[in-house]
Amino acid sequence: RFCTRPRQCTPVRVHAGTSGAVPIGMYFGLVAAWFVVSIPLTFVGGYVALRLPIPDHPVKTNQIPRHVPPQSAVTHPWVLFLAAGILPFGTIFIELYFAMTSIWLGFFYYLFGFALLISLLALLVTAEVSVLCTYTQLCSEDYHWWWPSFHRGGCVALYTAVYALSFMLWTLPTLHGALPILIFSSYMAIVLV
Repeated sequence: RFCTRPRQCTPVRVHAGTSGAVPIGMYFGLVAAWFVVSIPLTFVGGYVALRLPIPDHPVKTNQIPRHVPPQSAVTHPWVLFLAAGILPFGTIFIELYFAMTSIWLGFFYYLFGFALLISLLALLVTAEVSVLCTYTQLCSEDYHWWWPSFHRGGCVALYTAVYALSFMLWTLPTLHGALPILIFSSYMAIVLV
């Protein structure tokens, strides 16, 4: 028998007896909407890609990969990765505290325009720091910059995850049991991704 009432559908919430469960029809509707959108777009994109001419490379490349010199402590990829998240997180952490206290502690939040401004500023700072770290890597003659440049932009999520964990441990001391911790962790994982 399928769930017809919202409180019976999400298994973990059903087990705990809460009324915050989502109906199973909602899940099936989201999956159906995903497939209705993604499958036709996949075939349309494949059709368009097959019709386009293959572009020629603008320069001739060497088949033997170039040796990457040893990196100094400042230009090491892990140092650049961890350093790339400090400035964007520093941009958002005060606003993140107010947003999290309004969501999890029920405080009133009325600075939506300021939150939009901070989000745009964090996006700009993240892009600038990612470009700066990639430039530093290229100046040290390390040509493996493609994925690290992408990861550096997402490093702010690592700092936000540590902040969310500390927020859960010290600001939400009344959070007891597996279900509240699971719900907090799930929602913060959605925010981080």
